[in-house]
Amino acid sequence: MPSGSGDDILIKEFLPHPNTLYTEEWIELYNPLDVDVDISGYVIDDLIGGGTIPYTIPTGTVIPAHGYLLFYRSTTNLALNNAGDDVNFINPDGVTVIDSYTYGSSSDDVSYGREIDGGSTWTTFTTPTPGASNGGTTLSTGVGLFGVFVNNSISRKN
Repeated sequence: MPSGSGDDILIKEFLPHPNTLYTEEWIELYNPLDVDVDISGYVIDDLIGGGTIPYTIPTGTVIPAHGYLLFYRSTTNLALNNAGDDVNFINPDGVTVIDSYTYGSSSDDVSYGREIDGGSTWTTFTTPTPGASNGGTTLSTGVGLFGVFVNNSISRKN
């Protein structure tokens, strides 16, 4: 049974502008804790108070200890702007922002993410890492997917 708090979950990486390698936008969350965390009712949004309609995470959604969870645009209906936008992970109260990142522009198939899972430094990845560690050592016990999983690759064109 999950025992951690969703307030410890972080945005790990996101892809705002898929083009050749990827078929759709995605946002990935990371659980830095040593225990599973239920994030039911938490919210993912772009521009708070504007942009697309916020996505409320369904009941029973759990991120395993040191695990990742991918949310695809086809599931969330969140549309990240290529010219810049925000990515927000919000408490179920709908007000308290747990984690956020703002970017000014995007390039084809280049993601934004933390240099090291759970770290504070953000960078861009010309080789995005959905469902895998962004760098350094990881103790990942699982990857959850909300959306498309094609040919054992995560929404990636072959």
